[in-house]
Amino acid sequence: ATMAHDQWLPRRLSHLSLRLVTADGVLAMGIGAALILVGTRARVDALVVLYAINVFVTFTLSQLGMTVHWWRVRKSERRWVRKLTINGFGTFLTAAILILTLALKFDEGGWITVLITGALIGLCLQVKRHYGKVEAAIEELEKQVGPRTPPAQPVPAPARDTNAPTAVLLVKGFDGLGLATLIQIQELFPNEFRNIVFACVGEVDSSMLKSHEEIEAFEKKIADDVRTYYDYAAHLGLHPETRTGIGPDAVHELQRISLEVAETFPRVVFFAGKLVWDTTVEGFLSRFLHNHTALELQAWLQLYGYSLVILPIRVGPPLRPPSRDDEASAAADS
Repeated sequence: ATMAHDQWLPRRLSHLSLRLVTADGVLAMGIGAALILVGTRARVDALVVLYAINVFVTFTLSQLGMTVHWWRVRKSERRWVRKLTINGFGTFLTAAILILTLALKFDEGGWITVLITGALIGLCLQVKRHYGKVEAAIEELEKQVGPRTPPAQPVPAPARDTNAPTAVLLVKGFDGLGLATLIQIQELFPNEFRNIVFACVGEVDSSMLKSHEEIEAFEKKIADDVRTYYDYAAHLGLHPETRTGIGPDAVHELQRISLEVAETFPRVVFFAGKLVWDTTVEGFLSRFLHNHTALELQAWLQLYGYSLVILPIRVGPPLRPPSRDDEASAAADS
């Protein structure tokens, strides 16, 4: 869960189940342990080597981290020399044991450890790289949306009309994706909707179980972020409202909010934005690293007779449609 918070592993590994435990993380570790048992045929000699090498990897990294820490705070810590010496000596000892164990036991199962740990490190690097691309895409989208965004200044909002057509926009806080989707709704359906409801659910994860104050601050932040859309919607001639909530399951909370909004506004259509960028970012890894909440909610709302429209929000310049010359060239190459 800690690695998932820092985007080295899929974010779902930090999410909580309804029993407030990191169920996906426990399941992943259980499956991993079972695969290792099957792969090594439960040979104790191989398992002990695997355990010993990885334990001293973590010991060495921990001691090294503390050594770097004492060096960085040497100007404010009076006894930094003593503490750095202790952790530095610990780094030397644990690193020496790690190297000796790996060298002496390499043919007796050490190579398995190198293979498994190396593969895990490679996976973490790929996950971090993917999330970095997503963040860069969102930043690029905010630059594109800026010139098209109405000024965020207080203006009188139209009166509420519960019988008028109403759009419900699913957002994840205030960001470029939400603004771009809001603008696209008005461009695709001009003068169609009188009201717009911004629905946002904050997903409680393992990092918020430290104190009740953190959960309250998180709930307040979600509400404040969504209220930022008010003035933008008012400039577009829409009556804005918000519905927010927090919980371990975002889909479950959105289902509850959606039905509440549908009771208040009978003529309702739900919307969600989906980032679309370079196809090299998409693929199996992308599908696995994201929750696809909108698709789950779309299938659920259809059972109640409501529609959820997922609008593609393109990041970067739009792709040029293939011309007849391109098709002819491709046919000649094949």
